[in-house]
Amino acid sequence: MFISKKPVLCEKPFTVNAAQAQEVIQVARRQKLFCMEAMWMRFMPLVQQVKTMIEQGEIGKVRMLTADFGYIVNGNSSHFDTLEQGGGVLLDRGIYGLSLAYYLLGEPSRMQTQANLSATGVDEQSAVLLNYADGALAVLAQSLCTESSNQAMIMGDKGRITLEKLFIMPEKLSLTKFPEATNNSFPSPLIPLNSKQKLLAKVKQNSLIKRAYISLTGLLNSDAKTVKPLVGNGYNYEAAEVVRCLQNGELESKVMPLDETLKIMETIDWLRSQWTK
Repeated sequence: MFISKKPVLCEKPFTVNAAQAQEVIQVARRQKLFCMEAMWMRFMPLVQQVKTMIEQGEIGKVRMLTADFGYIVNGNSSHFDTLEQGGGVLLDRGIYGLSLAYYLLGEPSRMQTQANLSATGVDEQSAVLLNYADGALAVLAQSLCTESSNQAMIMGDKGRITLEKLFIMPEKLSLTKFPEATNNSFPSPLIPLNSKQKLLAKVKQNSLIKRAYISLTGLLNSDAKTVKPLVGNGYNYEAAEVVRCLQNGELESKVMPLDETLKIMETIDWLRSQWTK
């Protein structure tokens, strides 16, 4: 086999399955050549900012991540419809949610999934639930049949971060800090109340007052949105990482390492295997 010894930036998904990914990675490492999956989302400035915010404890312990990516596809296209050519929504769109979950939460300990398959056998819609050893969950959904919110939210025990539409190339994020429990909790029916607390609890049970209270509390604890318009078409951020790696003699990117690319492809293989049982 002839091998052109050049560094490679390979468009996502890296391959159609894990076996192919393993073969490419082995060749790259054997030949000591730079190779990286072009998961451009990871290199977006706001995605990088989210990673830093989580590491700095901005939202406390992460408890849940949600991400959905859906747009209606009209007409036939092998890109979506042909199983042998890597069709289906998981490889095309679901890989973004999976990559975000792996990047921010790490490797899951358990997985569950459901999908609707088309007449050609590809997944038109799918949902994925990832469980983590520390109790966190990632809930991912992707569709070729409807338009979803196309946002991602990362929720901790002290706040949440929202990557606004389109989360794979975000230009806006918002950080909401949760109020302290003592300031935002309605009295528990299990704890005896004095007369003042009883009156306050009764007032707060009024549905209009309760909604207004919750809305106002959320508003007061919401930071202004961070807006960072993308420079260029967005692909330049991953290209800059490739240049940085090559200049430093690095054969892999720490942001999108090959071992993680392989793990994600193995996850995709397992998820698809569940739909045919």
